[in-house]
Amino acid sequence: MFKRKQKIPKKFSGMEIEDYVLTATEKEASRMEKPLEKKWFDFLWIFMVAFVVILGVRVFFLIVIRGAYYQDVSKGNSVRSVVIKAPRGRIFDRAGVPLVNNVPSIDAVVIPVDIPRDSAKTKEIAEDVSKILNMNVEEVWVVLEKNATSKSLNPVLLKEHIEHNQALSLLEKGNDLPGIGIEKTAIRDYT
Repeated sequence: MFKRKQKIPKKFSGMEIEDYVLTATEKEASRMEKPLEKKWFDFLWIFMVAFVVILGVRVFFLIVIRGAYYQDVSKGNSVRSVVIKAPRGRIFDRAGVPLVNNVPSIDAVVIPVDIPRDSAKTKEIAEDVSKILNMNVEEVWVVLEKNATSKSLNPVLLKEHIEHNQALSLLEKGNDLPGIGIEKTAIRDYT
């Protein structure tokens, strides 16, 4: 009724080390290892071919299909030199009374190299900027069109002494207004 199942020892696939040494030639016996089977080399070969094919497809996708997009992105990532104006100091008389003070100011500027070449997009930017800065659309349009073909990195003044909330609006919409920026300056106040 309660018969125990007898455990049958499993047979090993392959040869034991003693069998291998006894049947091997002298050169094979000195190595004391079991050679790899051909299926592992086939697996490795298939893996390497699949990896190269996947890599090739990805390179093709990045260069041929998305190449124009990444070329445009790289143009925006170019290194540019920006002139930083030196801060001007206060001037005192010999009694320590200030004769000249610096009053901080913010100016709206146009960076010519970043202005879009598309006339419709430039007109749209002019309308948005004129609303933010309370300027005439034609004034902004003239400045943008005048500098649209220039490759200069030097900022061109659009409006001096803008208010803090106007500067924040320009910064907030910075991605939608290419070529428009703000610049911090100082006004000399002579007392």
